[in-house]
Amino acid sequence: MAIMKKSNKEDAVSPVIGVMLMLVVTIIIAAVVMTFASDTTADIETAPIAVLDVAVYENINSNDGGMFYSHPSFQILYLAGDGKLDTSKMSIVSTWRGNDDETHTYTASGHLPNLLLRNNDNMWSTTGTGENEFGIATFKAGESFATNVEWGAMMTGEPTPIEDYTYFEEIFGPYYDTIEKGTEISISITHGKYMLYDEVVIVK
Repeated sequence: MAIMKKSNKEDAVSPVIGVMLMLVVTIIIAAVVMTFASDTTADIETAPIAVLDVAVYENINSNDGGMFYSHPSFQILYLAGDGKLDTSKMSIVSTWRGNDDETHTYTASGHLPNLLLRNNDNMWSTTGTGENEFGIATFKAGESFATNVEWGAMMTGEPTPIEDYTYFEEIFGPYYDTIEKGTEISISITHGKYMLYDEVVIVK
């Protein structure tokens, strides 16, 4: 009696189809992962490289056309770095123990119209307002931001104290008047999620 042998041709097709399906699925998954990775990489912010310095003055004398004024001042100097900083992404956080024996913390960010872009060679020089205000202007090495004073009354002789401290309050908040010469202020400056400056500044 002859024995019928079953053909294996159909059995050989299934593994091939299985391998092809696995390859297709692998390719699809790889494409999805690559697309996601590309989108994520595009959103990554490059850490800025910047060397900053900060100075705070309790009392600095200024000359405006022969009229002398005495007022506090806050200054950020961009000493060295790579490229420009977008000040709309920057925040200034200050913490100090004031002459009222209380600890105060204030965060200044966004548009600060009285913190103006200047040249490091001349801290009182500015090319105007608007596009040169903190929160709008870009910031590069060799430039500074310094508080812009709203000039007080005309005088002769000794410097006249400025009475309008709105420009100083923008930086230190409502308790700016607790800051005096010798006060230690912890100041940190960030750009997005990156820390650019974190030092204790002694008011001069």
